[in-house]
Amino acid sequence: MTSWIRKTGTASLMGDPNAEKDKSMYYHTTDDNVAAELLNIFYSFVYANSSDAPLKVYDTSNPLMPNRGFYATTFEDISGLQFVDTQSTRFTSLNKKSMQVLQFIHQFPVGALSHAATQVFKLRKERHEEVVNAINTMYVQGHTTSSKVATLTKVDYDRYDIGIYIRSNSKKVPVQPYVAAIREFQKKYQMEKVGVFLMLDDMFMVDELKKVADPSWTLYVAAPAAPKTGSSSSAAQIRAQQEKNVGFLANISILQNIPHTITSMGSAVGKFLFLTCDDVQKFKTIDTATFSPFVTL
Repeated sequence: MTSWIRKTGTASLMGDPNAEKDKSMYYHTTDDNVAAELLNIFYSFVYANSSDAPLKVYDTSNPLMPNRGFYATTFEDISGLQFVDTQSTRFTSLNKKSMQVLQFIHQFPVGALSHAATQVFKLRKERHEEVVNAINTMYVQGHTTSSKVATLTKVDYDRYDIGIYIRSNSKKVPVQPYVAAIREFQKKYQMEKVGVFLMLDDMFMVDELKKVADPSWTLYVAAPAAPKTGSSSSAAQIRAQQEKNVGFLANISILQNIPHTITSMGSAVGKFLFLTCDDVQKFKTIDTATFSPFVTL
């Protein structure tokens, strides 16, 4: 496998006079959720990299300025990965070979994937500052079984013993596996009280958890952002979506900095957290402990 060493200002090959010899591969982003799209880009890069082929990515998240899209401006430059501002049919499309890419990733050593992920998913300075600012300005609700009114605090890592991501997507997701995992954690570490930070797709899951939570637990969740009013232009909508995506990265960052994580390996967020986890011993899944690129919810 070729080097993962990063470099700034990867040279464009689009104008190379020897373009006919260019064996680059191509991927364009879709409307998938952020975690799923990050994985798609990552899988495509590993696949192309294994063939010593550069990967060109067309970022559709900003139709007005594709080379300034969310994905194109989030992570540091890395050799072999280039975001381009025009769509292309000249190169091998990995969108059309998605099953082949997934099968390849399924065979790839998990340790090597994790190492590559920690190298690829390094935030640019500007994006890192945006994420830090989002965390610093975030308000967190604290819920207990004994109170109908949530407390409101700023982010405080000292309060959080476990971080949990639950993907519901408007589905009836059973909370019992998560409850059992929290109980197991509490018993293992003999803790009288447990603080649980939740990353949720739907806030109604807080109420579902409260129905079966232990009185010794406090459930923390980022307070929903207040809806913004103003321009409905395309540019304004793109900015709003990018702010939402930064909020997503802020929640991910919080989970990554909590001592223990509980999630589902079947979700895209679960896979992303697993691949970027600095210690798999702190990572617990409610379904399977085996990583697979397939079955992404």
